Amino acid sequence: MSLRIAISKKIVKDEEKANSLLTSLSRKKYKNRTEIKAIFECEQKKLKYHHLVLKNVVKATDKKTKKTVYKATIALEKQAEKIEDEKKKAGRFILATNVLENLSPSEILTAYKGQQSCERGFRFLKDPLFFALFGFSKIPVKSGNYGDVNGIISISLYYWATTT
Repeated sequence: MSLRIAISKKIVKDEEKANSLLTSLSRKKYKNRTEIKAIFECEQKKLKYHHLVLKNVVKATDKKTKKTVYKATIALEKQAEKIEDEKKKAGRFILATNVLENLSPSEILTAYKGQQSCERGFRFLKDPLFFALFGFSKIPVKSGNYGDVNGIISISLYYWATTT
């Protein structure tokens, strides 16, 4: 469900962006029709879930400069097919567990995602550089120095436990 919420947030952000583009492009005064089309096509590429439609171009005279200018009438449309495709691509989870208790899907998913934080905490142990620093040095090492490694691991575990 969280992926669909994330997509909904992206759609809302895209709509806000489209509305701001709509107002800024509608207020501008352009020198000619080709400038309107060029800017319109460039700005259109910035939107993912919405589409700006150039409805009309009106020729007018600027009151301050007395020059001929063009104004665009623009409308905003949602790309419903693209939004539905994105929601379908959001995916689904197949939840399976060997726990015999009756758990809701959200509880299973929460427990599964909880394992990820533990895995991230021990990620450094899988890093080959971690053991290269202590286990494979060319300098003769006394066995007492391996206590330092245990200390580093203990400090790392304590840090991880206090931050999660």
